[in-house]
Amino acid sequence: MDVCIEYVGHLRDAGRDEAAADARGRFRRWVCSDSRLAHTALLRLTPKAIDDWRRRVAKAAPRRAASASSEEAPLQRSASALNRDMIALRAAWNLTFETGHATSDHAWRRKLRPVKDADGRRGIYLEDDQRRAAIAHVPADLADFLHALAQLPLRPGAMAALRVRDFDARLATFAIGKRRAGGDRCIGVPKATTDFFAVKCEGRQPDEPLLPHANGEAWNKDAWKKPLKQAAREANLPDGTVAYALRHSAITGLIALHRLDTMTVAQLADTSLMMIEKNYGHLLREHARSSLAGLVL
Repeated sequence: MDVCIEYVGHLRDAGRDEAAADARGRFRRWVCSDSRLAHTALLRLTPKAIDDWRRRVAKAAPRRAASASSEEAPLQRSASALNRDMIALRAAWNLTFETGHATSDHAWRRKLRPVKDADGRRGIYLEDDQRRAAIAHVPADLADFLHALAQLPLRPGAMAALRVRDFDARLATFAIGKRRAGGDRCIGVPKATTDFFAVKCEGRQPDEPLLPHANGEAWNKDAWKKPLKQAAREANLPDGTVAYALRHSAITGLIALHRLDTMTVAQLADTSLMMIEKNYGHLLREHARSSLAGLVL
């Protein structure tokens, strides 16, 4: 659909290349491949047509990694995955409505509302020794990638998208996106982290992946999933340990152990304050409880 193409271009123009690639993939799989939706003009969309599309997407089986065994149990599509697909499409249609190319958002305003409580709270927290164990049980190229996730609480996909040019060793900063007002959105890092990345950048070209796979390409979830799953078994880590667990553990540590304010954590993690408070607000309540205990006479 032209609307989806225009939205992807809008994201790229805003410097949000990772979001653009993610949206493009979702549109290709769930919109362009759905003939009943893709061939319907935007002005002819009805709430029922969108409701039917939503049901089809919810029932569809998620993609399995190419390396997965055919004997593995069928995967179930999660409500959170459905939400991400709907959010991308809703954003594309909303942009069209806001720019005056659609006269109403009636068809999708209610039908693309997200499933409530689909994400829940991030579950798996890895202690420092568990993170070290995970890193010790994977190949060297993936060890570098996981080590970076343990030091810088970005999403795994965002970490994989970083290029050599995004790191400035002289200023000890990372450019992790674009500000709304324009210009790079930068975060500062400590000396140990700076030293780690400085070594990875030596003799490398600006456009190369900052933390490449052994084949020189950028990492993706299908490349790190299987070796990390095997490493988790060998290191006796909790079931369900995934790359995102390192981001979750880093954010949890910043709030629970180092008591960093949530606004700063949100900036470091390249996410919204609302999402930090939604998923990690329970840690703040523990801080409040212990602080109140200090007032008891």
